[in-house]
Amino acid sequence: MKKFILRLTLFILVLFVSIESYIRFNHLAIDIPERTINEFGIQCYVPNQSGYWTGGTHQWQINSEGWPGEAPKHLSNLITLIGDSHIENFMNEDDCHLGTLLNQSNLKYNFLETGRSGATFIEYLEIAKYLQSKYKTVKQLIFVKESDFAESIAQEGRKNDVVQVDLEKDEIVPGTINSPFLKKAFYSIKTLFFFRSSLMNAGPRMEFSKQKSKQLQENHSAEYCQKLLQFIKSKYKVDNLIFCLHPETSDEIVTLFEQFGLNYYRFKTEDNLKWRNSPDDVDHWNCFGFQQATKQIRTLLQ
Repeated sequence: MKKFILRLTLFILVLFVSIESYIRFNHLAIDIPERTINEFGIQCYVPNQSGYWTGGTHQWQINSEGWPGEAPKHLSNLITLIGDSHIENFMNEDDCHLGTLLNQSNLKYNFLETGRSGATFIEYLEIAKYLQSKYKTVKQLIFVKESDFAESIAQEGRKNDVVQVDLEKDEIVPGTINSPFLKKAFYSIKTLFFFRSSLMNAGPRMEFSKQKSKQLQENHSAEYCQKLLQFIKSKYKVDNLIFCLHPETSDEIVTLFEQFGLNYYRFKTEDNLKWRNSPDDVDHWNCFGFQQATKQIRTLLQ
């Protein structure tokens, strides 16, 4: 019996090491950068990290400022690009990052991407306030999708790891990093992370749940947007902010930005599918999409 248990344990150990090595060698699971909360309460990344995207097609990097992508050579005359995983853009090489493309476009400004997966609309404003105090930015471009609005409101579902607003109490609810040491250990064991990710993305029931949740947000996005814009106008300085709206943003949302007197720009595209990272990925752009967005931003800033 002891020999059987010993052999079984040895077999499981060898199997685990083999699977772990295979996943790591082939980069079947994305490397996850470590997050931190800085002295201003802003959730960003530990500076100077790098890792591989799924499949090992390219590496991502966290620059010396604690944000994804390449930092500009100079931080003077700075324009920041604020958003979530759309601007974080780990799925594309650095050459296809919006900040890189804009820094190569011979404008008189320097550009710094400040994207972080999961950030909410109200969190963009908190990040903008922090960046303004640190860098004395010339302008700040905030990239907005309709799904960002509902995620910002605590009454619609509290998310502890992001910044939200409690509209009943008229106050900001800070985010925290849940179980940082446990997460770091979990992400380090690629076998666990790979199978968890596979299960999370599998199954028609799971996909239906995601679609239903997203549809619910979109159905009420104008209502959420109006509440948030009222809060923003009363709590934040918005003079140097430009809200860059996703090309598929509804006319109803655009009208609200106009009514509240906010600077905005809705991207224009003849074919939304050409910009998408994949046909069913509405929220993320491919290299062509970022190249086209760069051209429009250049015109906007000239």
